[in-house]
Amino acid sequence: MGSGLNVLLALLAAAGFAAANVCTRRATLWAPPVQGMRLTIMVALPVLALMATAAGQMDELGGLPWQVYVYFCVAGVIHFICGRFGYYSSVQALGAARATIVTTAFMPLTTIVIAMAVLDESLSWLMGVGALLVTLGPIVMAQGGQTEAPDGVAADIRLKGGRLQRGILFGLLAAVCWGSTPILVKLALQEADLPILGLFLSHVSAFVLVGLSLTLPEVRRGFSAMVPEGFRWYALVGMVTVIAQWLNYQALSVGDAIPVILLLQSVPLFVIVFTVLLNRRVERVTQHVLLGGVLVMAGAAIIVLA
Repeated sequence: MGSGLNVLLALLAAAGFAAANVCTRRATLWAPPVQGMRLTIMVALPVLALMATAAGQMDELGGLPWQVYVYFCVAGVIHFICGRFGYYSSVQALGAARATIVTTAFMPLTTIVIAMAVLDESLSWLMGVGALLVTLGPIVMAQGGQTEAPDGVAADIRLKGGRLQRGILFGLLAAVCWGSTPILVKLALQEADLPILGLFLSHVSAFVLVGLSLTLPEVRRGFSAMVPEGFRWYALVGMVTVIAQWLNYQALSVGDAIPVILLLQSVPLFVIVFTVLLNRRVERVTQHVLLGGVLVMAGAAIIVLA
């Protein structure tokens, strides 16, 4: 039962992350990624505080081993500040479909390497074949050149000059950050099986850094100047991401880190579906994006079966 629950939670988390990714594409049209990173963290913290209190986990806040605080807090800074900034910047440059394929292709490789070293998990040859396929996905995707823009859409969503390279580099930054944090979260959950409280602590550390940055006048001016459309879209991203992260932490609490992170490779499939449904006027899914997504999904399926 634990294995089936693990799969269900990870797939639901993938769908939630995909919905947030597509909303992020809309948000980056109105406000810069760094402001979105700050706002999503600020939105998430009070929601998680209420969730942890309702679940009765907030009572354990002062009695955890010190290692648990370190694992969760470091994971929060890496994941929610460094990772989100990298991903939002990649979405701004590439669009949600391409950015998600780049990020989710390299994220499991980071997790596998660290999990083998830290958690003593193993990698079979079949799993290696799957890892190769999920790596080839973004390479095929990148061969598509410019993103086709529907009529009437501003030209700045097309990939010009170094925009493709910049978007891929930011996507790789997000992949390394997001691929390493599940290991920290898993180490913390092994000491204290409190996923909601752990997610709250991760956001607290990120929130502290966001608050410190807002003490700078220029940062504060930029944040207060955010247009209402950008504020609304990033707030929605923050709410949806909270739910997806909660499902992700729950999945990690009942299963190993590698299967969870590999099941999250279904995110590109959900992103393509949501993009077709919601973002057709902002971003068009090309044949190269579809083929790259298929390679990622095939590789992920092989890894899960292995």
